[in-house]
Amino acid sequence: MNETTAITYEFWRGETRHHAVTVELELPSRRLVATTNGDEPAWTALGFRQCTNCPLSSSDVGPCPVAANLSPVLEAFKDVTSIETMRVEVRHGERCTSQEGSVKDGLASLFGLIMATSGCPVLDFLRPMTNVHQPFASPEETTFRAVSTYLMGQYFRQRAGHEPDWELSDLVELYAGLRTVNRCFAKRISAAIEEDAGSNALVQLNALADIASFSVTESWWEEFEESFSAHAQATTVPTPVS
Repeated sequence: MNETTAITYEFWRGETRHHAVTVELELPSRRLVATTNGDEPAWTALGFRQCTNCPLSSSDVGPCPVAANLSPVLEAFKDVTSIETMRVEVRHGERCTSQEGSVKDGLASLFGLIMATSGCPVLDFLRPMTNVHQPFASPEETTFRAVSTYLMGQYFRQRAGHEPDWELSDLVELYAGLRTVNRCFAKRISAAIEEDAGSNALVQLNALADIASFSVTESWWEEFEESFSAHAQATTVPTPVS
C-alpha cells in the first residue's frame, strides 16, 4: 500500500463542529486519494457545464474528477451562506492552523487543495504546491509560492532534457487556464447548491489567481530582490571560521 499524508479541515460554529474534511494524498505524487463511490450527483458529469478549456473526453473518464471530489464538501455546505462566520482549523502532521472568519475563506483554501490534486490536466501544475500547503494565504504569499514552485518545476524540466522557462513566459498562460476553470466551476456548482458559500469561495480563488498572474508581469521582483542579495552576489560558499 502506498504511503499517504492527510490534511484535515474542521469547520466550527462556536464549540460545535459543523463539518470535517480529510484530504488524503498519495506520496510522493501528492495526488488525491479519491473517495468517490460511483454514485455522484448529475451535476458532476463531465459534460455538465463542462469547462471551456477542458481537454478531457467523456469517453476517457467518468464524471469530472474535480466535481466528483468537491461534491461531498458542497453537499455539507449547501445551506451555508458565504458571510457566515466559522472557525476553521487545518491540521497537517504536527501543524495546526486556525482562523476565524467568513466560511468562504476556509472553503477557498480547501477547494484549492482538492482541485489541485484531483487529476484535472489544466490544474495539475498546482499539485506541487501542496508540498507546502498554506491555508488562508495572502495574495503575496500565494504569488511567492506559485513562482517558487514554477521555477523548481523548470529545474526538473531541464533535468528531463527539455528547454526550461526561466523567464516565466508560460506561467501567466497557466494561470489564465486556472481562472477559466474557476469561472466555469462557479457556474457549474451554482446549479447544485442552495446558498452561495461554495460559488463565492471559487470567486475568491479566482481573485487570487488574477493577483498572482498580474504580479509576476509587473514589478513583483523588486520587492524580493534585496532579500536574495546573497544569492545574486555570492560566487563561492563561505568558508566557516575555524
